[in-house]
Amino acid sequence: MGQPKLLMNVGGQTVIERTLGSFSGVSLTGAAVVGRRADPALQQIVQDAGPPFDWVTGDVDPADMLASIRLGVGHLRERYHPSARDWFFLLPADYPVIHGEVATALVAATRTTGPMGIAPTYGGKRGHPVLLSWSVTDHFDDIPQGQGLNWLTREGGVVMTELPLHAPGILQDLDTPADFDAISRLTGSWCG
Repeated sequence: MGQPKLLMNVGGQTVIERTLGSFSGVSLTGAAVVGRRADPALQQIVQDAGPPFDWVTGDVDPADMLASIRLGVGHLRERYHPSARDWFFLLPADYPVIHGEVATALVAATRTTGPMGIAPTYGGKRGHPVLLSWSVTDHFDDIPQGQGLNWLTREGGVVMTELPLHAPGILQDLDTPADFDAISRLTGSWCG
């Protein structure tokens, strides 16, 4: 992107501010925002957002997405002591156009779904954030080297319920200038 994408301006907010805003419709006990140690601008934004968002770094920067997830889950485990009845959201930081109603709909779906996880869909495609039962974290050590969290749903026995939503932002991450253009259009058309 030629610049730190999480600090890019989308509709008057940085990408990370918009991503954190995805949870405005739900009450979170705590949230781990995993970052690199040498990213003070991003750290400051997360710290300014305040609770429930905690800036989390490790002794070394996470090598991949799975390492980031494990670091965040470890933080939540130590700080909040979740039980198997609890749920947690998983959202990559570069999804800045997810309407707050998505999180609300996912939480509501926990009343009628099985105990593993819920993934929002749009147009038949799975998106983010996903909502997972805390019990899924018991299976993290089963993930083979070189595999990601998706391995659990493909081969590890974690069953995901799909929740169809009219929410195109659940599919829109920010990786390229074309993605930025698409996100800017979505921001202008329906995201607050």
